[in-house]
Amino acid sequence: MPTFVALLRGVNVGKAKRVPMAEFRALLTELGYTNVATMLNSGNAVFRAANGTSVKHAAYLLCAKGILESKAGEAILGKAGKLATTRNWATTLKLQALASEGDG
Repeated sequence: MPTFVALLRGVNVGKAKRVPMAEFRALLTELGYTNVATMLNSGNAVFRAANGTSVKHAAYLLCAKGILESKAGEAILGKAGKLATTRNWATTLKLQALASEGDG
C-alpha cells in the first residue's frame, strides 16, 4: 500500500487559516486513507492509500542560507514558488521517519 505525504501551505500561520490537526486527520480518514498521522500543528500529514501510485521521484535543494535567500531556489521555482510550499531538511527527515513507521 503506497504511503503519501501531504504538505498544506499556509496552514496555522497566525490566527487565520486555522486547521485543527484532529479534524485534518478525521477528514483524511473519512476519505478512505489509513494509517493517518499528522506532524506538529503544521499541515503535514502522512497516510496510506489502497489505490494510487506513490511519487518515487523528488527534488531536493540545499540552500545554506535558506530558500528565501537562494538564487537557485528562485530560478527553479520561479513564479510557481509563490504557490508552492517547502519544508526544511529537519522537517523532511521527521516526515520520512513518520512515513517509515509501520514499514518494518
